[in-house]
Amino acid sequence: GVAALGGGVAAALDAMPAVEVLCGQLAHPGKAVRREACWALSNIAAGRKEAVQRCLEGGLVPPLLTAVAACEATVRREAAWALCNLTAHATPRQHGYLAAHGAAPQLLAVLRAPDAALRAVVLHGLLRLCAAPCGLAARHLHDEGAVPLLLAIQDDDNAPPSIRDAAAALAAAVEAAG
Repeated sequence: GVAALGGGVAAALDAMPAVEVLCGQLAHPGKAVRREACWALSNIAAGRKEAVQRCLEGGLVPPLLTAVAACEATVRREAAWALCNLTAHATPRQHGYLAAHGAAPQLLAVLRAPDAALRAVVLHGLLRLCAAPCGLAARHLHDEGAVPLLLAIQDDDNAPPSIRDAAAALAAAVEAAG
């Protein structure tokens, strides 16, 4: 990740418009370029709340949501991971921003993927969004009819317990919002 690059490179990325440049690459015609841009943005987004703010101010959310809706599974996976990384260190206000831009419904669509690691990341990202005081993400998920999918994940004996537990917690939060 960016942190692994060392202080000098990480500082250089902070000083230049890395987020804006990488956001521009999300519209590139090449799938590999879009996937790698999402991966790089995911690493930046995994930073502290200041890095999250930089991503939000850099206009990351709309093109990232478009990438989450992409038909290419590899691009969708990396974009979803980047969105979830944004939720990891975001403030409640930043969570509200993500919710207001429709992050929860886009991430919900990714839960249908068979990738257990991605499912776990998305479930925890959604839990963080739903914990925001505004309650918007939970209402969006309720309006999208998320509860049956979450209950199916919870009842899936093939899913790891951590995924089933996260799905149960998310279903409870979504039901409470309804």
